[in-house]
Amino acid sequence: MTTVFNVMDTVGRKLGGVKTFDLEGHTIKILSIARIIFIATFFLVAFEVGPIWMFNSSWFKIFNMMIFAFTNGYVSTLCAVKAPGTVQLE
Repeated sequence: MTTVFNVMDTVGRKLGGVKTFDLEGHTIKILSIARIIFIATFFLVAFEVGPIWMFNSSWFKIFNMMIFAFTNGYVSTLCAVKAPGTVQLE
């Protein structure tokens, strides 16, 4: 799982720095807020509730980690790129 996270986080960070995959500020905010869904999915996996065929299966756990890691790298890079510049004090 650590390797899956690191690889997908790196892919997300690389794509976040590419001009082709640049998003508007409003879209970045929505995508960042939408990542709250991962709190629910991690709890569903941890407590083994819901449909057992989904939340207790390995494919869902790996897929969930892949999407979480990718969006982590992608959104954090876009936030860093879109951040306002520093203010020079005189």
